[in-house]
Amino acid sequence: MANLPNDSPHRRIAASSVRLQTLAIPANPVPRRAGYPHTFHNYGNRLPLANARPLIEHPLTPTDAPWRPGTPTGPARIVINQHNRTNPEAMYHDPTQELTPGGTHEFSMARYHGRTAVARAVPAVLDAGMRGMGLEAAPEETGAAAEAPAVAGEVVREDEAAVGGEEVEMN
Repeated sequence: MANLPNDSPHRRIAASSVRLQTLAIPANPVPRRAGYPHTFHNYGNRLPLANARPLIEHPLTPTDAPWRPGTPTGPARIVINQHNRTNPEAMYHDPTQELTPGGTHEFSMARYHGRTAVARAVPAVLDAGMRGMGLEAAPEETGAAAEAPAVAGEVVREDEAAVGGEEVEMN
């Protein structure tokens, strides 16, 4: 969510949080005036969503705790197919976009960053640094376990990730 301010807690959200919050979304949409979740139309297919209609939209919080009625929504949203929650997509009210008739900024898609590239790079850098100091890394310290790519839909707890976790960036 690169177009959000650097100090916004919604700028980077763990992908595992998106998946956890998806599971907490109520099954049936409510009328837009009544709150969330509500139908998301994606008029004119403006956003490149992978999910097919019927779509529902729900607020996305920057923590593992799902949004609760009566609390501020923030700029981030989850979009899912109403009947299939296996592919949550994140979007956000982008302050660089035009205002809608309702007074909010148009949505932009969030970008997904898997942990695989970081998990592969850091052990290699550490290994090179150790060799540069004349030290030898033990086989289990070279990151061999980090070679497996992240699998879509896999729930990765942040404390299990080799180096940080997967995240979505609102940009």
